[in-house]
Amino acid sequence: AVGFKSWGGSVTFMDDFTDNGINESIFSWWGTSQAIAIVKADTTTAATNPSFTGYVLITQVPLLNAAVGQLSGGTISFQGIGTLTRNVS
Repeated sequence: AVGFKSWGGSVTFMDDFTDNGINESIFSWWGTSQAIAIVKADTTTAATNPSFTGYVLITQVPLLNAAVGQLSGGTISFQGIGTLTRNVS
């Protein structure tokens, strides 16, 4: 499989502070290597619907990003570690 050597990205989200919610997960991922899989559509991977897999380092996490009474959220930034692989099967 052909892969990219230098890659990264970001994901914008709305926060959830419940037990085992996204805030707890993101905080535990910060500064660690995590597997990532990206797919265009929730169907079978194929040439017209490739998936991308690799490992990332979470480099930026907004811990609290809202005023009182506002919905919290923000953007998580990540940097690829190694190869991003394009899968078609």
